[in-house]
Amino acid sequence: MNLKLHAVVNTEQGYVLIPDQIAYNHPTYGNIKAVALYNYNGSWYYEESIGMNINVDGSLTIPDYVFTIITSGAYSGLMYGNYYSSNNFSTMTDGNGIMIVTFNSTLSSDYTTQTYPVKLTQQGNVVAVENFLNMGYTVNINLAADRTITIDKQLVEQGDAEYGDFYTYAADFTNTGATDVSELIAGDVISGIGTDTELSWGKFIAMSTTGYWTGAMETGRIVRTDNLTFIYDQTPAVKIGDVNNDGDINVLDVTALINYILGKNPSPFNLAAADVNGEDGINVMDVTALINLVLSNE
Repeated sequence: MNLKLHAVVNTEQGYVLIPDQIAYNHPTYGNIKAVALYNYNGSWYYEESIGMNINVDGSLTIPDYVFTIITSGAYSGLMYGNYYSSNNFSTMTDGNGIMIVTFNSTLSSDYTTQTYPVKLTQQGNVVAVENFLNMGYTVNINLAADRTITIDKQLVEQGDAEYGDFYTYAADFTNTGATDVSELIAGDVISGIGTDTELSWGKFIAMSTTGYWTGAMETGRIVRTDNLTFIYDQTPAVKIGDVNNDGDINVLDVTALINYILGKNPSPFNLAAADVNGEDGINVMDVTALINLVLSNE
């Protein structure tokens, strides 16, 4: 699904308004449109028009949440996807000055039997996938020179006290005698293969820290629709400590590293640069090492 929304743009005030509109007609679920959900003084407000601020770099900051909901048929009123305020849309403008908001690729799995938009950003050999599992979070996929791919254990949704936080795992569903969902976990790393325009992987699961799970997903697949290709032979030098990939090592990297450890999913985030003490794994010891590195550079 290549979701497109047309908006009215006010460049003088730095504001974009997406009016109420049908964004997509799904062959199974019917008409789908985007709506905004705002939190004001602790209360939630639902609006069919979506207002967004234009940032200095040209990206758009969306409301607290943007949902795509089904508006017709048997599934009317159900949510089809959700995007968090930390996830900016990619944008372009047509010849008439109308801004087109779009995600540039799609991800599907054969458990949900649905395809939904994701935004891809490749830095070095790491592809950041925004809206992984249609939950609004970013998951990094590692690309190797032999065109194999790996997805390390990562946060895909922050839950409440009952459900806990959900993380990705490789899965084995052949254990029919499993009495606990944790027995279906085959490891922390999901493996797959890639082509110029697709990434695919095998059995996986998203399970929470309290034992809830999203279902038995046999496969996952990302297809590019943006006329770009994945690059597998990049071997850029990693600048240890440059966690946010801005070319400098400073307090902003410390903040990004702390947010990653707390599960706040900062983006961009260079996982290789975050292993500051070189002991594998990202933890508070890397924060201490990074602070020392920042102080030594001053």
